[in-house]
Amino acid sequence: MKAFFAIVYELCLDGDCVAKDDPLYETSYIGQAGRYASSAEEALEMRWAEHKQKAKSDPKEYGLKWALKKYGPEAFTRRVICFLKFASRCLEAFDYMNAVEIEEIDCRGGVMQDIDPPAPVWQTFNLRVGGQGDSRERFESLLAKEECTWKRFQEKVLELVAETGTCQCHVRTKSKCGFSIGGELSKVRNADRFVLGVENAADRKKWLESIPGWSWSVRSDSNAVAWELFQRELLRHVEEFGTAYVKFDHVSASGYNLGHHVHDVRKRVLLRDEHAQERIDWLNSLPGWVWKPKESSELHNIRSVAATKQGSDPVKMAERSAAVAETKKRKREEHWATLNEVELAEAKRMYEQQKRGKRAMNERRQAKARGEAPEPKEKKPQTKYDIRNHEKVKADLAALKATLFPKAQRHQVPRYRKDGTVAKAHQILRERSVDAGV
Repeated sequence: MKAFFAIVYELCLDGDCVAKDDPLYETSYIGQAGRYASSAEEALEMRWAEHKQKAKSDPKEYGLKWALKKYGPEAFTRRVICFLKFASRCLEAFDYMNAVEIEEIDCRGGVMQDIDPPAPVWQTFNLRVGGQGDSRERFESLLAKEECTWKRFQEKVLELVAETGTCQCHVRTKSKCGFSIGGELSKVRNADRFVLGVENAADRKKWLESIPGWSWSVRSDSNAVAWELFQRELLRHVEEFGTAYVKFDHVSASGYNLGHHVHDVRKRVLLRDEHAQERIDWLNSLPGWVWKPKESSELHNIRSVAATKQGSDPVKMAERSAAVAETKKRKREEHWATLNEVELAEAKRMYEQQKRGKRAMNERRQAKARGEAPEPKEKKPQTKYDIRNHEKVKADLAALKATLFPKAQRHQVPRYRKDGTVAKAHQILRERSVDAGV
């Protein structure tokens, strides 16, 4: 568990990119910060990151933010002057930081007097003499603010559970009012937000663990769910085909891309947590499982023939093929429903072209299996390069990209010329020119 570090630090304008004859050279800024961290240096880095962010979002005309904008963060060096380590945030920590900060600012010349002095001035980039008011009032206000923030967080979590039935969501999820509920949940899991250094931490943890879907390690849980699904689909494949060897493009009857997931598992996806060795042993126990399929193609062929000889049910194979075809058809129609008329026509044309290509490939394979020689391909007559045609193609391609097909490619121009799309694109450009008064 991280401790609470109360630090007083110095940011000094003495980087390599600052000229030594600059009147503000070696001018310092003294600040204080209380953070839960592993070390005082880590607490300073957290505070330094906040300074840089605030200098970008809220630049000033003087002070540290002004200096950060003018000289840049690389012009400053930073160091921890002194620190105290506490078990949790307490009143003594704020008293200590206030006293030391006031003393250090006074020793370095006090508040900032001039941003462009003619000669070096004994001053700091601080705009106040130091300290942050009464320590007790500040400490109590921070506790009250944290309690209000915790209650608002509880409200948003309960809204999420009422809407989705679980508190598990993406880290970028936001509520309807813009509250970053996904980011806050991630901070609670990874940085112990709301439960670090508070008196009622046990009650808050108990409340979090009572929420539906809560887990302190979401990644491990999601990996477990993904592995369970992969294991179930792979076992179905073994029962159906008698082997765990799966082709890369194989899709299960349920629409699960088993081939792709087998490829990922061979690269140790889902095999990097504490259950990795147990899962590897289970995979090695399956008949036909290989880690390097290219080196085991011969073994795969032998096992495939053996599985065929053992007797594969042709009715079952036909039912499976029909289920896969139906799933692909459904997904294709769902995708087509989201396209406009031009995109739909292009998608259907590409689909028909792929079907013709697969049909021709199957015919060549069958002819090769029968021992027939493939028909020689007709060679197109070579023509000389025509610079005028090249310029015409460039103009047509530019018109297509500017109007109907922003992602058109050069080899598609002849087809678009043939179906009249190029002419339509040029007509649209001419109409735009007339409307613009060109």
